[in-house]
Amino acid sequence: MLLLLVLGLLGSTAFALLRRNVAGLGLLAHIAARETASGTATLTATPTPRPLVPTKPNGVRTTVIDWADIQLSWIDAAAGRARYAIYEGDRPVATVEAGTMSYVARNLDAASFHCFRLYVYSAAGRSDWSDSACALTLGLPPPYAPSNLQATATNDGGIAGGVTDAGAG
Repeated sequence: MLLLLVLGLLGSTAFALLRRNVAGLGLLAHIAARETASGTATLTATPTPRPLVPTKPNGVRTTVIDWADIQLSWIDAAAGRARYAIYEGDRPVATVEAGTMSYVARNLDAASFHCFRLYVYSAAGRSDWSDSACALTLGLPPPYAPSNLQATATNDGGIAGGVTDAGAG
């Protein structure tokens, strides 16, 4: 939808050409009309530069932190008031501000495969998808070995013993 806003002043008129988009009204151009001494009008149009659609995130990679967490990182190329939308496959998982260069997916299943991708969006639009980055979480950690084992030889050739500390797990 295009709107034309007209402001009249003595001897001159100013116009503003506006376009409505998803972010609200965006100024397309300033148009000035001036009446000359001979009674004719001159028009001067000054286009408003359009903000650039953000470029897709690059350098996307994953790092397995532990058996349940994966860190996704990228190079921050978003300028201004942009945000990153992070997806696992086709499912949105987070949105973070520009200037952020990583996100940690937490509490994932052990020994499970995960692929992430993201895009940048701002008032000017959204970027293409980043390349996908995938990782396999680690398996569950092994159980802790018991400590403070005690064993004593018995008279019948056997062993008697016990555990006084089952470890931290």
